[in-house]
Amino acid sequence: MPEPTQITPRLDWFGRARLKAQKPAKETPRAVRKAIEEAKKQGLSVAPSGLMSPYQLYISAKRCHIMQTKPVGRPTTARLYIPLNLPRSGWAEFLIYFSRAGKAADTGDFYVVPRQKLPKHTSVPSTSTWLAEYACAWHLLKTKNHPVPAEIL
Repeated sequence: MPEPTQITPRLDWFGRARLKAQKPAKETPRAVRKAIEEAKKQGLSVAPSGLMSPYQLYISAKRCHIMQTKPVGRPTTARLYIPLNLPRSGWAEFLIYFSRAGKAADTGDFYVVPRQKLPKHTSVPSTSTWLAEYACAWHLLKTKNHPVPAEIL
């Protein structure tokens, strides 16, 4: 059950106090929750980036950006394409795409793609061998005892 919103007094133009409700904290996006769960299942360490976006994380001391994507096309013809959009910033070393299986599904596939391998926005067929190479490729993030960068501590 969510916590009731807290009421804080606020002064208006004439010095009178008026009450304003604070917004409740936003829930962590589903793609981020699923990526954190899967990374921990793989034995990888997960730490927040310290940036404003909840989609940017350190996974095994590597800068990762989680992105949710939805296959486009006609499932009846087996011509599905996975849109692989790039984040606005160049901060991430790895892009982790969470492709949902359905509208309300909590299941889906992860694609762990090194940022260098994806120079621009693109769509890839779901049957692509290039895409299959990065499906659940959590091993790309495994490192040997690299500490979490000091910038987030």
